[in-house]
Order: sequence, then C-alpha cells, then structure tokens
Amino acid sequence: MLTNTKSPFLSPKHTQIDEVVALSLKTCINRFRERPLLYFTEADIQTYLHKDLMSGNTPKITMRDGRISLIHREYPTNFRYKKANLISGYPDGKLEDTSLSNKCIRSRGHFDLVVLNPEFIQAMLDKHQKINLSMEQIINKSVYRAIDRQSDPAGKHSEEILYAIEIKYLHMFNCKTKSMLDKILMDNEKLSIALWRSNGFLKPINIVFCSSESPTTIRTYMSQGKVLYPLTEVEHKIKRGILNIYVEAYFDDNDKKNTDKKKGALTAFCQDPQQWAIDLCKKLNIDLHS
Repeated sequence: MLTNTKSPFLSPKHTQIDEVVALSLKTCINRFRERPLLYFTEADIQTYLHKDLMSGNTPKITMRDGRISLIHREYPTNFRYKKANLISGYPDGKLEDTSLSNKCIRSRGHFDLVVLNPEFIQAMLDKHQKINLSMEQIINKSVYRAIDRQSDPAGKHSEEILYAIEIKYLHMFNCKTKSMLDKILMDNEKLSIALWRSNGFLKPINIVFCSSESPTTIRTYMSQGKVLYPLTEVEHKIKRGILNIYVEAYFDDNDKKNTDKKKGALTAFCQDPQQWAIDLCKKLNIDLHS
C-alpha cells in the first residue's frame, strides 16, 4: 500500500502535542515494565495512558480554555471496513471499498485512542459558530455528517486526526491463543487503511503490552515486521508507515521479572519510517527496526 509522505504542519500546537505524546508513552511504557502486575485488562492500560496524556497537559491538549479535549477513546474511523478482510489485508485495488459512501459495508470501526487535530476542531467552530452544531461534527458519531465533511472541497477531511493508537494486552490467559495474533494483524491493517485515507497525514501507532512470556510468532512479527501465519503458512508483513511497539514484562515460575531489552522485551518496528516515528523512538529510548 502506497501513501504520501506528507507530515503534519508543525505548528506550535502540533509540536506541543508531539511532546505530550512522547512523554506520556514513555511514562506508560516504563510503568508497565516496572509494575506489570498493575494491569488485569487491556482497558486498564488504556485508562492509564489516557490519564498520562491528560495529567498536567491541559493547555497543550485542550482548546477553548480546557473545555474541548483533543484526547479521546473509541473514536470512530472515517472509513468502513469488513473485519473479515482485515487479517488478509486490503490490496491497493480494493482500498476504495473502504469509503464512507460504500453502504455495502454497514458500519465503521473505532480507534482505541486518538489525538485530534486542533485545526480540525477550530475549523468546525469557525464554520458552524454554535457549540452544539460544531460538536456534532467533532464528536463524529454521525456517518452522514462525516460524509458531508468528506465532500466539502474547502475542508480537510483527511487531517482530522493527528495520532491514532491501537493497544493490545497479552497476559497469562490469552497470550497463547491464535486470536491474539489475529487481533494484532487486524489493528495494523486498520491503521494502514487510516494512513492511506489521510494521505500520509496520520501518525499511526500499534502498541502491544505483554505480561506473560509471549509466543515466538508475535515477538517475531512485532520486532521484524513479518511472520508466517500458523494455519496457512502465508507471510504477513506490517505495511509501511505503521509504528509498532512491543513492551514485555513478566514474572517467570521462579518469580523473577523479565524485562531485558537485549532479549527483545522492548522493541519497535516501522517499514519506511517517517521522521516523527524515528524521533519518537529516540525519545522513548527504543531501538527502531525497519
């Protein structure tokens, strides 16, 4: 899948947001590596990361004197997709099928966590003037309003989201199941569609946390960007531009905590990484493979 290499315009607000995201991810990752027993569920990790992004950062990640937040969970995608197609992946020739106007696909998906583009919010406030009319667009629950924005030649429908983050949590009860690899593959495909739909504007991140010794297949996929799918022996590759981060911290049968970066407990992969991904991994002190 080919995408443009356009980077978001680095306004002061965007630069501040990049700093907040980097610091918050670092805090969240380090906390997990130090205290993996804090987390029972994927929702726990999402909650902590959301709190890290919000805490002490109100001027940087809100608008209208703190009344509108840029950080949101379960934010709708501006495209449609069939879940059944996410594991095998959408070929380039089928990407147009993900258009919001394609009513053959009934529903949209959601991102685990997003950072909205402040320029999108300001544009909606300027255009609609009234708070409620503006928020109907910004909250993005109505697919019909999203289609209207998409058809507006003066709008920037492809630049509504700065960061889209997907999170998966492997633990002692699910790490050996095939479905977890499926879910990670699906998250990467969803982010790849989002990147294509944004013409390269979006910063997509897929983070996998693991508090148990993970299967070789998932470790290989997250660190090398490719894996042979167990049932079919078909190779799956992480498509270009998607930053994948793998964080592992677990206790073995002797109650020894394993977090050794040299043994692959903290890695990142991105095919053809853009500068934002390179800079972020440097701030996180993670070796980036590509």
